[in-house]
Order: sequence, then C-alpha cells, then structure tokens
Amino acid sequence: MAGRDKQDLILLLMITCLLLSGHTRAGEYVDSSVAEAVGGLLTLVGTPLKVTAFVGCWNEGQKFVFTRAVPHLLQYVKPDVKSMDNHWNAMLDEDVNNHQTMVVADLRCSGSDRLLANAKQRLYLNFRWLLMDSTVNDIPLSIEHYLEVLKELPVLVSSELFVMLKEDDNSIRFIQGNVSCRDKHIDTITKVNYILTNYLASYLGAGVNYSRVTTWGYYNTSTGMWDGMIGELVHDAADLGASPLFFTTDRIAVIEYLAMTSETRSKFIFRSPKLSYTENVFVLPFDNKVWICVIAVIVTSSILLLVTLWVEWRIAYDGPADQPLGDASTMDASLRDTLLMMYGASCQQGSSVLPRSCSARTITMLTFTVLMFLYASYSANIVALLQSPSTKIQTLEDLLASRLKFGVHDTVFNRHYFTHATEPTRKALYEQKIRRPYGPDAFIALEQGIDRIRHGLYAFHVEQGVGYKVISETYQEDEKCGLQEIQYLQVIDPYYAIQKNSSYKEMVKIGLFRLNEHGIQYRENAKLYTKKPSCSGGGGKFVPVSLVDVEPAVWIILWGSGLASGFFLTERIYSRWLRGKIWRMVRDRVKH
Repeated sequence: MAGRDKQDLILLLMITCLLLSGHTRAGEYVDSSVAEAVGGLLTLVGTPLKVTAFVGCWNEGQKFVFTRAVPHLLQYVKPDVKSMDNHWNAMLDEDVNNHQTMVVADLRCSGSDRLLANAKQRLYLNFRWLLMDSTVNDIPLSIEHYLEVLKELPVLVSSELFVMLKEDDNSIRFIQGNVSCRDKHIDTITKVNYILTNYLASYLGAGVNYSRVTTWGYYNTSTGMWDGMIGELVHDAADLGASPLFFTTDRIAVIEYLAMTSETRSKFIFRSPKLSYTENVFVLPFDNKVWICVIAVIVTSSILLLVTLWVEWRIAYDGPADQPLGDASTMDASLRDTLLMMYGASCQQGSSVLPRSCSARTITMLTFTVLMFLYASYSANIVALLQSPSTKIQTLEDLLASRLKFGVHDTVFNRHYFTHATEPTRKALYEQKIRRPYGPDAFIALEQGIDRIRHGLYAFHVEQGVGYKVISETYQEDEKCGLQEIQYLQVIDPYYAIQKNSSYKEMVKIGLFRLNEHGIQYRENAKLYTKKPSCSGGGGKFVPVSLVDVEPAVWIILWGSGLASGFFLTERIYSRWLRGKIWRMVRDRVKH
C-alpha cells in the first residue's frame, strides 16, 4: 500500500472513531428526540434548504446527533452546523439563499442572547428562526423564559420564528410566530388591542409602559370610586385604556370613547335541539289544508259507505224470505261499524267485517287505497322530521321558555351584566336559569361549557370568537352543524377608551382610524378571532330516536289505556248493578 493511501486510511479511521465516540457522549448529554423533533419541524415547513445552527456550547457528539437526525427525516436539507463566533453577521449577510435558510439558536448556549440582540432586521427579513432548548437533565426552559428573551426583540408580523417547548410529559411542541399570540381563546379582546396599541405607539413615535389590572372597571357604591382600568384612567395612573370597554351611561361621564377596535359579540351558543323537543312531530307532516282534505275524504267515504250499506240491507230485507241477510262477517248498516272500519283503514289495520254489494266494496277498496298512500307519505315525513333540527328558538323569550339548561362563561363582565340585569326577560333568565339558591351559580369554565354544548340541550353564554375556537378544535364535523346564537347583552361593540379631556385624544383617534383604514385592525382581529365553523358533515350521521320523540304517541297510549280501564270499570259496575237489580226483581216475584 502506498504511503499516501496509508495516510488516507489512518485519517479515515481517526474520523470514524471520533464520530463514534462523539455519538456515545451524545447519548449522555443530548436527547436524540430533540434532534428528531427539529427534523420533523423542517419536514413540516418544507422550504428550508439549509440549516445554520449557532450552537457554540455543543460538543462534537451533539453536533453529530443533530446532523444525523435532520437529513434522516428531511433528505433535501443540507445542514451547515457551525460554532458561533464573532463573524456570524457577515456569514448571514453573505448567504445568497437566505430566504431558504433556517437559523437555529440554542438558548442554553451563553452567547445566544448576544446573537439575538444583534440580529435586528434579520429576525423579520428573509431568514427563518428556531429557538430551542437542548438540555436533557436540567429543568426545561419555560414559555416565560422565551417571552423574556423576545420582549425587546423586533419580532414583527413578517417574522417566521419558531419556539421549541418541552412539556412535563417529555413531549415537544413548537409555537410559530409571536408567542404573545398563544392561547387565542384566553382574553382575546385584550390580546388584539395589545397588538393594536403597539402599532398605535409606533405610528405616534411614542413609548408604551403597560400596567395590568384584573378588571375593566366598575363603580363601587360603598367606596364611591372606580376600580380596574377605568380607575387607572380616572385617577391619572394611565393615559390609554388598551382593552376596549362597553358603552354604559355611568362610564360616559368619566372617560371618553374613541373608536371601535374589536367586533366582538357575546351570545348564547347552543346546538339546535331536535324538532321533537319543540313541536309535536305527529301533526307536522301535512299542512292544515291537507289535514282538512284527509278528514273530508274520510267523512265523505263514511257517508257514502253508510248510505250504500243502508240501501244494501234495505234490499236484502225486502227480498225473498229465503234470502240470507248475512253472517257475522257481513257489515251492518250502522254508523258505529262504519266509523270503526274507516278508523281501521286510516291506521292501516283493516276491518273484521266487509260489505256485500259491489258498490260498497268498491268504496271500501278506494278508501283503503287512498289512505294507504297517505299513510306512506305520513310515515316518510315522520322519519324525516325526527332527523330535523328545530328552528323555533329564535329570541331570548323562546330560549327562556325552552327546556334547555344554561351556563355562562365565568368572566368579570358576564357576572356584572347578568347580576345587574333589569329588563324583565333577562332578569327572569338569570333568576330562573343561572342563579341557583341552593348551589353554585351556572358560571363555569370555558372548556366545560363548550363540552356541554356538544352533548346538546345546553345553551352557553360566551364570546363568539373564543367559543368557536374551542368548538373548531374539539368537535367532530357533524357536531359543528346546527349551531345557533342568541344575543343577551344589550350593548354595542366595545370601544377604545382614553382619559376624559386628554391632550392625546385627537392623535390617538387619528391613529386608530388609520389602523382601521389600512386594514391592520381587520387583519389582527381575523388572526385572533375564530369565525363560526362551517357545517360539512351534518347529513351523514343518523340521529337515534329517543322517548321524547314519540312522547305524543306515548301520551295517546296512556290516555287510551286510562279510558279503556275507565270504561271497563264502568261496565263492570253497571253489570253488577244490573245483575243485582234483576236478582232483586226475581226475588220479589218469588216472594209474592
């Protein structure tokens, strides 16, 4: 073997040993699932062709695990794993394919904060970013740590930034974009207006210092003072109210409303109950005119049949003496037998007696045929109606009169408006459906209320965008059908508030109007508020029939059984009385 070949072989063996030893050390300090999760993220994103990882604290084994996992999961990625140094700015700027590059930064490395602080426009132009935590044995970084890191960074709308979070169950999830946008269903209106306030401050060239309070602000009659956000505005502790407020007469005297920034609505959301819960489905298949025609056909047929039978028996009675008048199966010319036969025909039960003449039998056949088609149409409509939702509940009065149970999202403003309702219907709804004198009120958590809507016969008062987000994520497709809304609050959309007679009034008002005119307000609301989910699977699931669907039929059976029992007892009493009377008459005659 030539000397050159020997040197190459020795070098190859040294590199192989180095990689194997690094892989062994990586098993002690690096969780391979982290690298695989990053590879899965790159597969999902799809577009990065290169990964530049600034991980100065990683050893060779860690780099090997990361390098091996990424191409295994995403073949077209060519990772470029480099240690962080003082020339990283120039290296990124010289990257001609920066729009196809993802920059990975491990926050466990000591220089990561300096790297992000010097990134500037690179955080929102061209590059994609991934902030990760490679630790195994230490406590994983919390979302609050990431928020603290990103607080002063220019993470804008155009930023494509991913944050890796490790959960307590060792699972890994990624959050995309600005992580103050997480959990959109929690206090959505404040999140929207926080973003709009930042845009407003940028437009005005002003700095913003936020203070947090636990409520929007209500007048305390015992202290004679305002609390919450309105209290801060009234007492000159804040200039702007960054969370919008509803219009109330008492608030107008102490603050000023500038512009509507969020088209939020709080309504009762419920799944339309089955039609049988609000209507008697046994009288709905036919229109009133059809029912009148059906009754007219039955009455006309009964009269014609009765006249025909009467003529038939009259001829038979006047005929030859040896002509038989009929047997037990021959129908008598009586109104009782005629009505009983027509009732049996209407119920498709037939009759035990039949007329003798051809004309009477023709009437009977035609009646049975017509009523057969009516019965088939009636039965088909009944089946369709049992699967149909009810549309009778359209107003708050209908909701109050319904058999639905009620719940309210447990928020400050819901408790205030429900407990202070004075309008008769709204006050009655709170007193009868929400307030419970012998138990906790019906103010419950969001997820609990949405889950009860799923099971039906439950109306939950919640902010629409918030409720529909949870519904979209947790309901099956067929369960998203038949959702109805009824508004309870007698208020208009919330408005952005400012101090009374503030010197910033005109500037802030113009800035808010510009945000609306340029579409920024619409975009931010559309990002955080979820619209009503569309129904795409409502016709594929068969609704089982329950006892409430056949309630009228059950009542007919019960009433019929009661009447039959009453008639039976009456007949028994009458029979005993009659036998007793006859027995007394016989006994008296025997004595005489």
